[in-house]
Amino acid sequence: MGKKHRSKRNQAIPKLTIAEISSKPEISAMPKLIQPILPQESRLEKLWRFSESNLFWGGGIAVALAAYAFLLTGALKFSIVLLAASWVVITISIFKHKFFEKKLRKHQVIGNGLISLSIGVIFCLVWVWMQPQAIPVPTVAEQQKANTTITTEHKEPTFTEGVDAVSITIGSTIETLKLVDLQKAKRRFFIGDVPAFLYVDSGKPYVDVDIYSPAPLLPVRLRHNQLLNRPAEWDMNSDEKALEVINEKKQPVFQIYYKSPSQIVINGLFFNGYVPVLASEDGLGTGINLEKEPYPIKPLFKYPSSQYQGQRR
Repeated sequence: MGKKHRSKRNQAIPKLTIAEISSKPEISAMPKLIQPILPQESRLEKLWRFSESNLFWGGGIAVALAAYAFLLTGALKFSIVLLAASWVVITISIFKHKFFEKKLRKHQVIGNGLISLSIGVIFCLVWVWMQPQAIPVPTVAEQQKANTTITTEHKEPTFTEGVDAVSITIGSTIETLKLVDLQKAKRRFFIGDVPAFLYVDSGKPYVDVDIYSPAPLLPVRLRHNQLLNRPAEWDMNSDEKALEVINEKKQPVFQIYYKSPSQIVINGLFFNGYVPVLASEDGLGTGINLEKEPYPIKPLFKYPSSQYQGQRR
């Protein structure tokens, strides 16, 4: 009798599906369970929690690499700012990773601080090592000797009186600049992606730029019409309207000349640290095969300059 009663009681409880339960109005009208309200994280708190991720650490390394890339282009101050930011990011990540969490609090700070300091020292050493070579500053005696040599041996391009603006042509790019601005400070510009500086000193235009030379030779640096790292086979010639540098194959790798009293043309084979960039009257080009393709820049002067100083072809 007891078994029959229990079986009837069990049969009295109908088995309903979730859909059937939700369809009943008396059930659907019941209030929902109240969920606990969690405090919302601020953006700063989310960023601080994200600093525990390896992605945050990797971001700091990426910023450091970007800083070194800007250093190679000559942006020294900006590279320092980026490098400092990357060090701060990596330092935060080091402390959040808790490498010494089983040690005492004091030992944790010391250990993490030493890791951060070591990384900062490495960053600084690499930054110093990757800096462009410093341009040697000549002494007064050397300057006087150089001025005497220029006066007696060769002439350089010089602006004529009455010119207040100059048009610069590099490949197919033309830019007009005021002469007074070029006299006050160096104007930074790019030949393709090769950084260069244009300025005027004592009425003479100068271009500071790196010229391409084949490996394993160092890039030849043109600074104030002087060649640094100059190979023995290279030569330079000039007169009042043009200056030219040729390589061992007698190919002009740098030219600056007046097309008119107020128009300057810059041609050459320049180097950005990775690939040569050729600027000629045909435009700008990279990936030039110097062995097979005809060289588009024609020499302006006769060589050697010791025999044909200032003499045009």
